[in-house]
Amino acid sequence: MKNFRSYFAEFIGTFFLVLTVCVAGVLGYAGPYAPIAIGAVLMVMVYATGYISGDHLNPAVSLAVWIRGKLPTREVLPYIIAQMLGRDSSRLGSESVCPGRKPDHSRRISVLSGSASRVLVYLCSLPCHSQRGDR
Repeated sequence: MKNFRSYFAEFIGTFFLVLTVCVAGVLGYAGPYAPIAIGAVLMVMVYATGYISGDHLNPAVSLAVWIRGKLPTREVLPYIIAQMLGRDSSRLGSESVCPGRKPDHSRRISVLSGSASRVLVYLCSLPCHSQRGDR
């Protein structure tokens, strides 16, 4: 497996990002500072793993990068699998950090996450539609 480092970086980045979203945002431990906590973790993960894997941290971003032609087709599925494993591991991690605490609005968060992913795919694909001929 030639690109194991990239897949592992995606796993680690997604793990910490989703863990922060679960603990700070969904479970409410950060209160009104949840967006700051999530943004800070995203910044740290971008700087820590971005040079290794491109730091997609989201299957929607990986698909957008693939659509742009910047990610080979053979790399898409391993990236998405690594991100899904990171997501599932962080769910287990948040349950062990906060035992017995369940989110009240998980369905609403899921719908918002799906909408945010659609917006993210759109924004990532904007450079593809440049009017300039040199891109």
